[in-house]
Order: sequence, then structure tokens, then C-alpha cells
Amino acid sequence: MLALSCDIRICPLRPGRSAHGFTLLEILVVLVLVAIMAGFAVISLGDGSRDRTIEQEGRRLVALLNLLRDEAILGGEVRAVGFAPQAYHFLRLYRVDERSYEWLPDEDDPVLRSRDLAPLGVDFLLYLDNLPQALNPRLRHPPPQIFFSDTGEMMPFALHLRDERERRVLWILEGHADGRFALMRAADGLR
Repeated sequence: MLALSCDIRICPLRPGRSAHGFTLLEILVVLVLVAIMAGFAVISLGDGSRDRTIEQEGRRLVALLNLLRDEAILGGEVRAVGFAPQAYHFLRLYRVDERSYEWLPDEDDPVLRSRDLAPLGVDFLLYLDNLPQALNPRLRHPPPQIFFSDTGEMMPFALHLRDERERRVLWILEGHADGRFALMRAADGLR
């Protein structure tokens, strides 16, 4: 008598098909499930790129303010910065006629140029002596608000960098009278 046995490792279930491996349909179903779970993970973590963008702009502003302070010292002249709700301008005192001077942006300086942060969604809130300052969005050239003397001293200030969409302060830039700056993360996103 002839006995037929089938070992599962080598015996096909159907003609032309082996018992090991996955079908294309099974692989696609798993990939769809992984993509859905990854999407939920990204949504639950939030958008960290907005915070990084605002931090990067804060660090750029600190570097530019340090440069402006150094130029005031080396050039022996007072320099200033003017803020709008979503822009800042580095200002120099220009003589406009025989008897008058005006604070205007230095259009010839490619580094200390005016910057508009509206496309990035960054808002500013400026505080001088712990008092909020009105920042007018309609002015082409805002008035000087922070002055840098030729001795390196400046007006102390706090500048809040805020996410325009959420109206939440993410970073605070503090300027101290001795010319030092500190950029720090806001505690629990001030409003």
C-alpha cells in the first residue's frame, strides 16, 4: 500500500502556489494601516516647525542686534531699531536738510536691512519698561523704539515673538541695558 503524506513546508496548498510569503494585497493593506497610524502620530505631536521657525527668527534677530550694537560702538554713532507688528527696521539718523534729521532705514546695508516676517506668520509684542508699546502696521518706517549708544549701552526691552495664527507667545527676547541679549522659550505659551 502506498501512503501519501504532505509536509506543509514543501507541499503546495494549490497548484502553483507555495505556503510561505505574502500576497501583494496583504502587503498593501499593511502599508495603508501603517500610513494611517503615522498620520495620527503626526497630528497628535503638532506642528513643531512653526516653533522652530520662530526660534530661528529670534536667533537671527539676536545676531543682528549684536551687529548693530557693535556698529554703533565702532562707528561712534547712535543706532536704533523700529518694530512694526510683523517687521523690524534698523535705523540710522540721516540729515534731510540743513536743520533737520530723520531716522530712516539704511537701504545700502545688505545685512542690516528691513525684514518683513508676515510671510512666516511671526508677530511682535514690544515692551519698554514693562509697558506694552503700540506697533503701527500702517507706517512705512516705524519710529525708533530701541536705541544703541556709541558706548554699547541700550534701552532695556522685552520682545515677544508670537505665532500669528494661534496668538501664542513662543519666544521672548530680552535686551539688557549693558548690551546683552537673552532669547528664551516662553513659559507655557503666553497669550
